[in-house]
Amino acid sequence: MAAACEPDTPPPIEAEAPPSVPPRITAGDDELTVENAHYAVRFGLSPTFRVLSLDGRHGVACGPGLFMARRGLDYYPSDEMTLAGAPRIEGSRVTLRLRPPEDLSADFELTLQADESPELRMTLVVENRGDEPLALAVSFPELRGLRIADASDTWYFYPSHCARLSRRPGANRWPYGGRFPLQFFSVFNPRAGRGVYVCTRDTSGSDRDYWLNKRLDGIDAGIDYPDSLSIPPGGRRELPPTVIGLHSGDWRQAFEAYRDWARTWYVPGNHRPEWFRNVTHMRTYWTQTENPNVRPVYDVESGEYRVDEILDAEEQGFGRIDYAHFFDYRISERYGRWGDYDDFSAIGGAEAFSDCLRQFERRGCRTGLYMEGFLASLKSKVAAEHGDEWGMRSRGGGPLVKWPDSDDPTLAMCLFFPGWRQHLAQVAVRLRRQFDVDGIYLDEFGFNSSGYFCWSAEHGHPVPGRPLTAVVAAIREVKEALPEDVALYTEECPADVASRHADGAFGYYLSFNEQPHTPGRLNAHRFAFPEFHLLPYSAHAVAQGNFIDQPKFALLNGLAFYTSGIILEPQGERLFREIVKVLQDHREAFNSPDAAPLLAGETPGLLVNCFPGAEETVYAVFNAAWHTVRGPVLRLPAGGRYEAI
Repeated sequence: MAAACEPDTPPPIEAEAPPSVPPRITAGDDELTVENAHYAVRFGLSPTFRVLSLDGRHGVACGPGLFMARRGLDYYPSDEMTLAGAPRIEGSRVTLRLRPPEDLSADFELTLQADESPELRMTLVVENRGDEPLALAVSFPELRGLRIADASDTWYFYPSHCARLSRRPGANRWPYGGRFPLQFFSVFNPRAGRGVYVCTRDTSGSDRDYWLNKRLDGIDAGIDYPDSLSIPPGGRRELPPTVIGLHSGDWRQAFEAYRDWARTWYVPGNHRPEWFRNVTHMRTYWTQTENPNVRPVYDVESGEYRVDEILDAEEQGFGRIDYAHFFDYRISERYGRWGDYDDFSAIGGAEAFSDCLRQFERRGCRTGLYMEGFLASLKSKVAAEHGDEWGMRSRGGGPLVKWPDSDDPTLAMCLFFPGWRQHLAQVAVRLRRQFDVDGIYLDEFGFNSSGYFCWSAEHGHPVPGRPLTAVVAAIREVKEALPEDVALYTEECPADVASRHADGAFGYYLSFNEQPHTPGRLNAHRFAFPEFHLLPYSAHAVAQGNFIDQPKFALLNGLAFYTSGIILEPQGERLFREIVKVLQDHREAFNSPDAAPLLAGETPGLLVNCFPGAEETVYAVFNAAWHTVRGPVLRLPAGGRYEAI
């Protein structure tokens, strides 16, 4: 194993052609087998239902449980449940009714199906057999002690916002959303040439956590669904369809399987403007900040905007800036920071601000305006008129107020209310029309934060109301209201079901440097959906230490930049300008829909991403070792013309 500070990347494994075995299910009194050419999964049926072998013929082992239910502090693992009736077999599909101990009045209907693919398809339905509403948390699946041959060579790929690719012990848990935007994780052994992946097949945005913990003796992993959705007496709750893939190869086969499935439904709901994908450097500009690292474009003393003066200085340091994002233009002493966005008296009035935007455009900068997705200042007009109805409720039942002791206490608004979503869409359209901007930004919409759970029992949502499904609706409605040539972008890359309705996002993932678990600081969403324009937040204050690496990792992943208030030393300025120029000069290749992450390099420690364009293919190479690497880099086809850039 590599030293603790060294990157430890697995050798790539090609998938092997499986033997010819038709999908089938065989059942006896005590055992059930689901198999095809790729796997043979064995279950015990008596005295309880349990996993006997996940894929014994290929060395894939795990504990006896397949899922777990929880009510309060009481746990009900599937391997303690018994069959309520004989298995119902229909071709290569079997349905089992499982019953927990008598203190839980519920049945679990589990369906397993094999086909020609490496995937074991599963559904789980919870039925309430009792006389009272039932709130259950469910882990489905929950695999304990998962390993492929030797546990020390069992790796995992956990595609959080900064993907973790490692065989070292570690704990990972994120809610489905900005920190975990895709729907799968992978476990594999490159020596054995085998892999297992778990993937949900959900396009509704149901709330869940993906977790994976590597221990010395194996991996525990699963998907947790909360207990906020109560099942009425006689009612049912169906969890999203889920597959377990059992295959040859490594994490790349899991990634490709997810991407192939996502392409069947990931169709943007509105036109994505091509110009936005070509933005290489988005930068925040301030109109009235007191931040000492930022010089506002509006001079309060003179009442004048100084656009040319500031752009001249910044372009000398950064190179060309494609997009100017305005953050604090909206702040109003009378109506607060959030909610209305219609008082511009603090920055010279709407007409003067519009003239400022035109000056940026004359310098070649597209322009965009900030909006907050959840918040309305208590002194805003929208909060005064609709706050009692639309406002979130805390766990204690009162209004959910942020910063109550500040000079601008702010009400969190419940996105489940159509009225608040309509308000956001109307404000976005008005700002676009009033200032003729190119983009609208929705703050906080990439997250799935518990800070915005609504506990009202009168809003018509589960209690608590978790924001993801409502965020999906809000992004879609705002995007549909805007003209097609206007870009809509969010804070942090949202979950896949939400990102299809937006054009892009800026994200913080480059700051999550957890070497050696995160080689290349890979963002898997960027490669799964390359048409969604992701701009990593490179830094926002004085450039020190780690910042110098951030532009390098952005280039490795073919990503543009979002910056705000950086003060660079000469070395940093020169590096930043050079990288921005490479991204701008080769934008067509970096925009490729077929970008491929972490190719098989010829020398350990070298990370290679590929961007095949129509006119050229760009290979981005990064030395992740803590020493100089000499030797071959990549095996490429003969006869081409190659040059370093």
